Amino acid sequence: MSFPDDMPLGDAREWLRERVEHGARCPLCTQYAKVYERKLNSRMARQLITFWRKCGSGPDFHYAPDVLDGDGTGDFAKLVYWELIEPLEGERDDGSTRVGWWRVTDDGAQFVLGRVVVPKHARVYDSQCLKVTGELVGIRDCLGERFNYRELMGW
Repeated sequence: MSFPDDMPLGDAREWLRERVEHGARCPLCTQYAKVYERKLNSRMARQLITFWRKCGSGPDFHYAPDVLDGDGTGDFAKLVYWELIEPLEGERDDGSTRVGWWRVTDDGAQFVLGRVVVPKHARVYDSQCLKVTGELVGIRDCLGERFNYRELMGW
């Protein structure tokens, strides 16, 4: 689909808003734009337990790749959508960001301990959580049948 060069910005935004739920190419930059529904899955739950067991939920931030021993951090970082973890903000002295430095929130610790539930899905657009939605789930729901919660917790 082609768009006229003189298409007003507001018209382009409206055109994309009408299509972003199912996905479309932006008429301005041609980037594919879509709202994704992310599920709080077993890997994320397992990584949150591992991170919490090793680091707790205190004020200190920890470098996730080291804590998770090479288990990958892409899914782990998505836990921020549910506010179960939070990133270290700001820049280092060399100007680089503090990517990979996280801590478990109080709600994250309570989730790990089975004391709170959260909505099952996060609706995400352009790496930003629009809202969390769906049935409420606890840590055991997220782990599924194949994981032994007590074993993961070291109890």
